[in-house]
Amino acid sequence: MTTPTLESVHPRNLNDPLAPENNPYANVKFKMAPSQMQVASNALERLLKEEKSYYKEHEQQEARIAKLEKESGGEDKDGNKEFQLKQERQALEETKKVIPTLRERIVNAREKLESVLDNAANEDERNSAVQLLKRAKEAQKDDPVAGVST
Repeated sequence: MTTPTLESVHPRNLNDPLAPENNPYANVKFKMAPSQMQVASNALERLLKEEKSYYKEHEQQEARIAKLEKESGGEDKDGNKEFQLKQERQALEETKKVIPTLRERIVNAREKLESVLDNAANEDERNSAVQLLKRAKEAQKDDPVAGVST
């Protein structure tokens, strides 16, 4: 007859929440918090994408307005064309109002990234931030909506 061991009587894995087979976080690898440089870079990239999408939306709205104006020469049976045209013009104006505020936020994000540029963790991080700043400055060179060069 074998002598019972502590493991056979009271198995560790059933009662120990930190045992790998019981711990749902045993295989989770935690990342370090992002640096200020990464946060500033991500914010600027997001704002540049947002600006690009607003310009695209602006072009699409102008195209829809032109199409509706072209079609409005004919007979409007239900009076809907004028309403649609009014709605599209209103949407275009709202888009135009958003862009200056967004450009201002991009300038602020660029300044923030420039201020933390010296704190880069490595040369690759610094180089990617410099490239992003160049892209941001180039993107903001002209404002196609206002027709203004900055």
